[in-house]
Amino acid sequence: MSDLPGLDEVLLLQLKALTEPQRETPRLRITCRTTCWPEALDSGLRELWSDVGQVELMTLEPLLA
Repeated sequence: MSDLPGLDEVLLLQLKALTEPQRETPRLRITCRTTCWPEALDSGLRELWSDVGQVELMTLEPLLA
């Protein structure tokens, strides 16, 4: 996310604009490597999808050369 400053804020703003029924269907997967995951994005997603297992944070393995 460091390559696109403010992307997390824009993403959360758009997701918060959805109604609760609109947020029930979509699946969202965000992947990134070698960057710091924004805490605001993590907490914002967990606020929107608060049930256990709806938001998961996983670590990708480094690419091998």
